[in-house]
Amino acid sequence: MTRTFQQTPIVRGRGLISNVIENLPFEAHIPGYNFCGPSTKLQKRLQRGDVGINPLDEFCKQHDIFYSQQKDLTARQQADKLLADQAIQRAFASDSSFGERMAALGVAGAMKAKKKDGFGLRKHRTQQRKKRLNKMGKDLRKKSPKSQSSKRRLRILLYRKQVAFYLYFYLYSGLLELLEVVLPPLQKLSMMLKPISHNLRNRSVITWLRSLSQGSSSPTERGFF
Repeated sequence: MTRTFQQTPIVRGRGLISNVIENLPFEAHIPGYNFCGPSTKLQKRLQRGDVGINPLDEFCKQHDIFYSQQKDLTARQQADKLLADQAIQRAFASDSSFGERMAALGVAGAMKAKKKDGFGLRKHRTQQRKKRLNKMGKDLRKKSPKSQSSKRRLRILLYRKQVAFYLYFYLYSGLLELLEVVLPPLQKLSMMLKPISHNLRNRSVITWLRSLSQGSSSPTERGFF
């Protein structure tokens, strides 16, 4: 008896948002960064010898290099998760500047937003988005002009609407994912500061009550609140 073994296929794919943003005709980088952002001209920058301006930018560089060498979806998803974890570490690192912290939070949110994009999943997971975009294109083509210049302007308008829709969904999803990471530490800090704030408030009230005998009728007159 001969046994046949079925090779596990390499899962390939990309979401609609990732497809559009990563193929923009310009580099949509974080201002001042060489690699953090979509549509990086990687080969051109590597030939030019560009390096990351800080540890976060270096992580983005390694992420871009890995993407250029790997087409397997599972490997790319692992690289996205690694970059998100590295960005979170830089966001709370003691040696990070304020600008790097803000950029790191944005990178972490963008990587987490790819999960909402249906990145690389099967076609039936993206049918609703395709129908929505097709409807958008049909609505614009109802008033399609005949001249070539007008048709070109119509295509540009449709492309801009698609990019705006993708960016809105991309950033909104990333913000929701990012809040899940940022809010717990802030809530913990708030609980730690609550007793201190309560004690200071009580001291201000006591000081104000003592000041009543000195002629002050309002706590705001002496700056207690």
